[in-house]
Amino acid sequence: MPDTWLFFTGVYREGDFFNENEEITEKALSKLNEIYVKEIIEYFNEKNISLAGIERAVGLPQRTLTKWKNNFSSPSAAGVALLKYLRTFPWLLEVAEQKFNYDIAQKIFLEAAFNTFVNSIHFKSSGIVPPADIPINNK
Repeated sequence: MPDTWLFFTGVYREGDFFNENEEITEKALSKLNEIYVKEIIEYFNEKNISLAGIERAVGLPQRTLTKWKNNFSSPSAAGVALLKYLRTFPWLLEVAEQKFNYDIAQKIFLEAAFNTFVNSIHFKSSGIVPPADIPINNK
């Protein structure tokens, strides 16, 4: 029977007798994205990063982030990806504010990488004394 079903329809879904898996998966992913978007926007608020500033920097229409946060509209997959990038690499906002100028972007990236590296060293426990002009954020 499965071979006949595959031959005539071109579709064979073992275990998905009512064709519901795709819909269930999409609903679950949509809900996860909704939660993730809210968490990212809350992170920006906690860090005192202006939502309007983010929108201006990356070219989103005014109040887009607020609409996403309050479920007045849902971000596209690209919108969700953008927020994930900005949350993972917050220095990208500074790059966007500088109109994505390549030379400035390189400096911003290197400064972020340097700060991440320096802050990963636990100076107190290692006995190393950092130079006074390097800001250290050992937690």
